[in-house]
Amino acid sequence: MIVGAPRPGTAPGSAPGEPDPLPALLAELESWVEPAADPLDAMVRTALLPPGRLLRPLLVLRSAAVVGGPIEHALPAAAAVEMVHAASLVHDDIIDQDDPRRGRPSAHRRYGRDRAVLLGDALIFRVFTALSACRERGADAARVVEAAAELSRAGTDLCRGVVRELDGGAHGPTMDGPEYPDTARLKPAVLLRAACRVGAIIGGGNREQTDRLGRFGSALGAARRIREDLLPFVAHPCEPGVPAPSGLANRHPTLPLLLARQAGSAEDRRLLRCLVHGVTDPDPAANDEDVADRFDRLREVLDRTGALAAATALMHRWIESALTELAGLPDGAAHASLTDLVRSVGELPAPTHTERAGLSPSGV
Repeated sequence: MIVGAPRPGTAPGSAPGEPDPLPALLAELESWVEPAADPLDAMVRTALLPPGRLLRPLLVLRSAAVVGGPIEHALPAAAAVEMVHAASLVHDDIIDQDDPRRGRPSAHRRYGRDRAVLLGDALIFRVFTALSACRERGADAARVVEAAAELSRAGTDLCRGVVRELDGGAHGPTMDGPEYPDTARLKPAVLLRAACRVGAIIGGGNREQTDRLGRFGSALGAARRIREDLLPFVAHPCEPGVPAPSGLANRHPTLPLLLARQAGSAEDRRLLRCLVHGVTDPDPAANDEDVADRFDRLREVLDRTGALAAATALMHRWIESALTELAGLPDGAAHASLTDLVRSVGELPAPTHTERAGLSPSGV
């Protein structure tokens, strides 16, 4: 099991004694999914249910709770944030040509590209209705408007992050390392920041609390992004039958590879480029090297250049930044759950060459 994944029937990062918000959240999501009366409703249902880890909507609820607000006011906002996340995944899979998603065919494989685009759009439009329902649950109307503006800004930043990622991939110049933290904040950390801010706003938090929770979400998102970049290079066995992700094909930048390119020699950079692109020898007949063997060779370069250690250190700096922001917020069960969640991000498996990740590198 991945460290930090939820236990069955519990929310990620749940602290002892905290009322589990997961059942109420699942019921809320179900209430926003229409019966499969027409093809669009059926597609929306498959995009939202069964859900994933529900990290973002749970951040909404815990952020509302940590500032003293009732989670009942924030439940529709939590559902809205999950809809934004689901829509972004649908559109990302179209861009990356990814398949599967959560062990099932991705939307564009299941319904076709055109219908998948419409599915993502339908999820985004449903966000407005969900947010407006917070007023009906007891939230202040002005705060609902503020939360809607916050989520709208986050959606724009998500798109901006995708554009920057594309510009740094196969269809644009390779990004320099210093730009990476900014991209990590834009995608996917921006939605974690927005989830925390939306929860604080709906929960009645003051400006300082809202800003603190926003910075917490941004730091948590950056740390998780780096963790995702590191996981392919540590002991993390791939589930049988699940193909490698699209990183090798679309070559989005990942931090360990960027750091290795910066710290390595000219020969290291040449080898990195060859390994990522799958060309390891001028003789085409010699390029049938097993992907896992190629991956192990790549990891050796990352070890030798100190890239894995440097990326891990940066991840822990973001974790400490998130904990610093939490320290200025009221104590309680929600605070403890957020603390447990961010600490779990730094719990990486021990590296090994005998258990190959089965995940493709990306980004040189």
